[in-house]
Amino acid sequence: MVDAVSSGTISPGLSNSSKLAYLFDCRVAMTSFTGRAQPTSVHQAIASRCLSDADSMTLVSPQFAVAWHTGALAAAMLQDWNGMNERLRRAYDNGRYELWQAELRVDLVEGNADRIEPDVWPRHLDDLRLLLRYDVGRLFLVARYHALPQLRQRIDLLVFDLADPDRIRFQNMAARAEKERLRLNGR
Repeated sequence: MVDAVSSGTISPGLSNSSKLAYLFDCRVAMTSFTGRAQPTSVHQAIASRCLSDADSMTLVSPQFAVAWHTGALAAAMLQDWNGMNERLRRAYDNGRYELWQAELRVDLVEGNADRIEPDVWPRHLDDLRLLLRYDVGRLFLVARYHALPQLRQRIDLLVFDLADPDRIRFQNMAARAEKERLRLNGR
C-alpha cells in the first residue's frame, strides 16, 4: 500500500466508492507502521500526494467529509497546522453524525491537541458526546480512556451531562476495561 501510494501506481477512480477506497489507502500509507517507518522524504511525499488528491476530491464534492479528514491528516503530517484546522472544520461540517468519522477526528485532534485552534474544540467535544451515546462509540473511547489522561479529563467532564443509562453504561465499560488491564498486568 505504501509503495502504491508513494509511487502513484494507484489513484482515485471516478466513483465515490473508488475515492473512498483510495482515501483509506492514503490513511494506511500515512499512519501504518510501514508507512511511518519510511524515510522522511517518502513519508512527506505520501502526505503531499494524499493531501493534493483529497483536496481535488473536495473541489468536486465539497460535502465529502472523509476527504476533508484525509486532507486534515495529511496537513498534520506536513505540519501545516492552519490547513489541518481548516480541513477539520469542513470535515465536522459535512460528517457531523457519522460515528466512524467522529472516531477518526477524535484520534487526529487528540494526537495534535496542542495545535488545535480554539473554535475547533467545541466540535471535538460534540464528537465525544456523539460517541458516548452509542456502544460502538463507547468501546472506541474506553480503549483510549485510561491511556490518554487529557482525553480522560474531557470525557469525565462530559459524562455527567449524559442521560443516566448512557453515563452508567460508559462508566461500567470503563471500570471493566480498567479491571481487565490490571488483571493482565498481574495486579
